[in-house]
Amino acid sequence: MNRSNKSDLEFKTGTHGRVPGKAMAVDADEAGVRRAFRLPSVATANVVVEVNGKAYEVVDICRDGVGLRIAKDAPFPVAGEKVRLTVSLAGTAYDASGRIIHVSPDFSDQYLCGIQFVDLKAKFLETLTTFLEARRLDWFADQQG
Repeated sequence: MNRSNKSDLEFKTGTHGRVPGKAMAVDADEAGVRRAFRLPSVATANVVVEVNGKAYEVVDICRDGVGLRIAKDAPFPVAGEKVRLTVSLAGTAYDASGRIIHVSPDFSDQYLCGIQFVDLKAKFLETLTTFLEARRLDWFADQQG
């Protein structure tokens, strides 16, 4: 999602696990359909994300970025800053870079942070895509069964 390209963003109001009534950016096509599957937190047990060396709770992850939950009083980079990431998928760690897209209040006493992946290495992107596709198939099979 490129913040400067407004055609990539669609602003909607709703809860979606966030603050009711607050606008949120949605990475969607013109029909409002997500371009990337977001693996929800209940399925991210094998995902660990560190920002500048500190691990945070993963809310969701997709091929374009990651959502994290951070403590209200924790020092954290501000929107727009580029950060160093370590993303561990099923025990294998990958170095990556990201840009903070938003830090916003959560429905609890914490914040949600959206980080867009930038300048990803081909090996990490390939591994992430394969990891997410396998989890997506498992996730939907579990939901139907």
